Amino acid sequence: MDCRYHYEKFSSGSDEFETEFTQYLNRKRSENWCVQSCAYSRDSENSTMHADCIFTGGSTAGQSIIS
Repeated sequence: MDCRYHYEKFSSGSDEFETEFTQYLNRKRSENWCVQSCAYSRDSENSTMHADCIFTGGSTAGQSIIS
C-alpha cells in the first residue's frame, strides 16, 4: 500500500481560528486525510492565525503523492 502525503496551509482570523480550524480538520478527515503534524503561527499585525499541516491518507482518486 502506498502512503500519500498532502501539505496545506490554513489561515483564519484569530477570534474564529479555533472554530474554523476544527471545521477544516473535520472536512479533511471526511476526505480520509489524517493529520501527521501542524505548525502554528500568529500574525499580530493582521490578527490572523496560520497552520501549516501535513496529512497522510486521502482518497485514491486524483490525489498526488505530495501536493
